[in-house]
Amino acid sequence: MKGRLALVAVAMAGAGTLAACGSAAPATSTQQSQQPVTSAPLATSLSTAQDSWAILPMASSPAFWQVFVRPATSQAWRLVTPSGVADNGGLVAAGTGGTLTVAIRPSQDLTFSPLATSANGGTVWSTGLLDAGIASAPSALAASGSQLLALLRNGAIMASSNAGGTWRTLAAAGALADSAAGRKCGTLGVSDVSFGISQGEVLAAGTCGAASSGVFAYSAGSWRQVSLPVSGRVVRMLPGVALVASGSQLYAAWDTASGWSASVPLAAGSVEASGSLGTDGAWVLLPGHRAATVAGPGQPWRSLPTVPQGTTVLAPGPSGAVDALAVGGSQLDKLTVWRLAGSATAWSSVQTIDVPIQFGSSS
Repeated sequence: MKGRLALVAVAMAGAGTLAACGSAAPATSTQQSQQPVTSAPLATSLSTAQDSWAILPMASSPAFWQVFVRPATSQAWRLVTPSGVADNGGLVAAGTGGTLTVAIRPSQDLTFSPLATSANGGTVWSTGLLDAGIASAPSALAASGSQLLALLRNGAIMASSNAGGTWRTLAAAGALADSAAGRKCGTLGVSDVSFGISQGEVLAAGTCGAASSGVFAYSAGSWRQVSLPVSGRVVRMLPGVALVASGSQLYAAWDTASGWSASVPLAAGSVEASGSLGTDGAWVLLPGHRAATVAGPGQPWRSLPTVPQGTTVLAPGPSGAVDALAVGGSQLDKLTVWRLAGSATAWSSVQTIDVPIQFGSSS
């Protein structure tokens, strides 16, 4: 119990510290041109320099969210969820270098988002605080070096230059919609934040008008709309890549030094979950237990064999394999790892992890 209370105590103390340091509180907008952030499936995976990470829910009613890691030197996944705060509100994570930062979404009586950061594969977590509620979107947190971005529930964008030690308001709720670039949309809703490849550039994606969406870049104090090589709805912003749906086709668009480039289309319909696959790659889960991956700019989509029942996320496996992490049937406290190695045409079960879930408590 002491371990579970520690993060709460540090977070509460941190709230007072941030207030004393003059951390800018997110402004409440009276503008009607910017919509609140729309919730999106939080289950995802991402990569840091030496580790692959997966964020997914176990159990149900409510779901308890968990963090799993597979070091590059290991064949196996392990459970490393930071303890201390009830995580049934969901987890949002971002990685940079060898570090992962996890924001715990507000639930129960919390009104702020505690942070947990690990630079050693989840062995030790340090604590921090975002003194506001982070949005329920998998790309509501972004990291680059010591810089962090956080998208709040009301659409405000917060920024930190010291790994979450202190925060400032980069864009108050409604500020992007009220910018010259945002006003062209009519109604704008932000759903994702990321860092561009240009030094100091911030990216924000979301709906632009009633039937489309856009990506906006912030630098030198102003916003501009980014011209993507394909038009459509931005399904997800991943580090360095945007997933764009155009009708029943899905494209990956990469932010490169020579401009944005797009993949060939993938017949997708809707996207149920998505995430990063290594440095420049991405994966998507599609209806009907379908899945596809793309390795990077200039690479074609690869349709995978039907994923195992209960697959929640895909993630990089060892030696170029793809892993499917599945919560199976009534065994809601067990995670099964299935692996698709090389050019294999069938998934193989390689690991089962027992996940202790204490209802009425934290993870």
